[in-house]
Amino acid sequence: MKKMNFFVSFALLILVLSSDVFNQTITEVILPQYIQGVNGTNNNRTLFVFRARLDGLIPNTTYRFINQIVISADGATTSGAGNCIFINPDSTLLRTTNPSLSNPGAYGSFLTDATGSFTGWFISEPTSNARFTPGNYVFMRIRINDGAGGTTAVNWTTIQDSVKVINYGNADDPTQGSGIFGNSYSEPKDFIFLYDNVDGTARPIAGSIVEADGLSLKPVTSFVPFYRNLVDTVDGAWGTIIPNQLPNGVRRIERRVFGTGDIFSVVNTSADGIWPSGANTVNPLGGLTPIEITITDGPTPVELTSFSAKVVDGKVQLIWTTATETNNLGFEIQRKENEKFVNIGFVEGKINSTSIQNYSFVDNSAVSGKYSYRIKQVDLDGSFSYSNISEVNLNVPVEFSLSQNYPNPFNPSTTISYQIAKHGLVNLTVYNILGKEVAMLVNEVQSPGKYDVKFDGKNLSSGIYFYKLTTDNFNSTKKFTLMK
Repeated sequence: MKKMNFFVSFALLILVLSSDVFNQTITEVILPQYIQGVNGTNNNRTLFVFRARLDGLIPNTTYRFINQIVISADGATTSGAGNCIFINPDSTLLRTTNPSLSNPGAYGSFLTDATGSFTGWFISEPTSNARFTPGNYVFMRIRINDGAGGTTAVNWTTIQDSVKVINYGNADDPTQGSGIFGNSYSEPKDFIFLYDNVDGTARPIAGSIVEADGLSLKPVTSFVPFYRNLVDTVDGAWGTIIPNQLPNGVRRIERRVFGTGDIFSVVNTSADGIWPSGANTVNPLGGLTPIEITITDGPTPVELTSFSAKVVDGKVQLIWTTATETNNLGFEIQRKENEKFVNIGFVEGKINSTSIQNYSFVDNSAVSGKYSYRIKQVDLDGSFSYSNISEVNLNVPVEFSLSQNYPNPFNPSTTISYQIAKHGLVNLTVYNILGKEVAMLVNEVQSPGKYDVKFDGKNLSSGIYFYKLTTDNFNSTKKFTLMK
């Protein structure tokens, strides 16, 4: 009986472990709409990059994986086609033309987190397989081992959204596309994604890794020539394919950070798909003659390295830093109101700079609540780009208060600060030492929040004065001194 119980327990353990492995799911994070391909000899190969999250794995475990490409007719455990370029845990890149879970150098690996999840970048290389026939719709599939050094696949997961195959050509044809490449200030191994709208909604049209990524493709003659000659091993360069039928053109170029996948702080946009350099991405028809997005087009001649919003002394302070600036007129400060961004200020730029520049702006009109900000960087020629959006929560005061003015004594102006905890009529009045009103600074209904009011005493004589704050629920008086 004990022996039978042992085998039952062992079988249950195997079932539990198997359920951990076979509960794996995959979710797309960033998946471009188009991939290059051709059925037959493919000497114009163009890398396809995407980001995905794997869940349902064993926590804190290293898995081997292979990412390949299938069509809807393939079975659930069909491996698929395409070569792989793996991003190793040490951030190096490895290309293989014969992927295998049993041969070192022929598979990728990743480490799950404490919840049994992994999110990362995946790179596929289309080959001459029939799955890559232009007009086909293909699917990204990842197969993994057991997480214990196994050399065979135990699970196959497939992203649900399809990707359309196109190949280079000069015709107005839904199965043909054109090359596009650019230079940027992006860090090597970051990623560039192209959208046909300025907001970056829905899926990107195409994507590319940023060179130099440490993997030279120049000797691989099966890759598209413009990538080998103009992009590969060139710092900040990127290149990919876009469809010829693209009525909106490329209207957004965004950079994604290698380590986190986050959108970089500056995104370049074009309202009509025609970029400042003259690059026209609307229905391109260029085929193997690529469109060039210059370094002054995007991503951005002004390299914004950080942008954030925070609350300091009851006010929203925006802080940002640039690493380089070219023809930078300045920064328009925008705050979201009623679902639209409006201009609330402007900070001049340094025009041209190759050193780090620090900027800040205080939003004195923010009262309380949750606010969203972005900055619009404007060039001398009127072209512009937007930063990422930064949100901040300005908490509602829980009590009324009136602060001592600063500076005090003052000549001739000073600032009076107070906070309101309840919506209502607010009155702030200045009196002389005899109790006579000399200035009414505020007399209006205000919402809960913190306020600063500037008082100018240039028309008053030196002496002691009083300022009084009155609301339905609170009143307070403080003394201050004008000293000329």
